[in-house]
Amino acid sequence: MMDAFSVEDFPVGDWERVLRINLTAPFYLTKLILMNMKQKAWGRIINISSVGGYAGFELRSAYCASKHGLHGLTKVVALETLSTGITCNAICLAPVKTSLVRNVLRDVASKMGVSEEDVEKQLLESACPSGKYVETYQVAEMAAFLCSPAADQITGAEMCVDAGYSAR
Repeated sequence: MMDAFSVEDFPVGDWERVLRINLTAPFYLTKLILMNMKQKAWGRIINISSVGGYAGFELRSAYCASKHGLHGLTKVVALETLSTGITCNAICLAPVKTSLVRNVLRDVASKMGVSEEDVEKQLLESACPSGKYVETYQVAEMAAFLCSPAADQITGAEMCVDAGYSAR
């Protein structure tokens, strides 16, 4: 959920909606599944996050705050489940070309009075140093890896599939 508003113009209801979807929902889901995972002595919690979880983006206060919070939740759950067979990690993405991103491009372009193409070019230059969007299959492959035995000792990590963003 990415609404484009300055902090002073951000509608409180929209702020709360973004936090409910991006932070509160993962908390509730994690809370609901932990007992069953502990009984089985195995589980994988993978939170889908964003480069917005370790950076700030203009007009994206609720989104960035929710993703920063999700990183904190990921680390706390990882610490609370050490030695249980459960891991908790976040996959931090650069923009993935989805309908959500297309809608955001349109919204930002409208609010800034520029073309969608200009916003997309700026997005790719600023958030995707490789010049390409992350592909959905790349996200799925990272999630599959985090569920594999090779990732048994990876917990509390922010795994970046970010087109080189974190290398800056």
